[in-house]
Amino acid sequence: MSDDISRNQYRLLKKFCKSNVFITSMSKEQADDCQHLLDLGFLEPLIEYNDYIFSNGEHHPSPDVASYATTAAGRAAIYSFKATFYKWWIPVIISIASLIVSIIALLIKI
Repeated sequence: MSDDISRNQYRLLKKFCKSNVFITSMSKEQADDCQHLLDLGFLEPLIEYNDYIFSNGEHHPSPDVASYATTAAGRAAIYSFKATFYKWWIPVIISIASLIVSIIALLIKI
């Protein structure tokens, strides 16, 4: 299985790295991305225990996932995504700049 992440998954990792985002405010697509990141080990659930009272008066704590936190592997994936992004864009920008300089040199020579 590949550990590559998409741009949306990268943004989710960054969001969870900066602050706790409640999972109730996420869309279905974001929830699916969170599940994928959880399967890869990039996120870990933050459990919140809610106290439910039954009709007979009995208390029962129920664990619910409130949010997620990034793991060390998740922070490494953020760094890897950034590094891959810059490694690809820097040569493209240099190539475009050299093409523009070449065209300008040809136009000046004529």
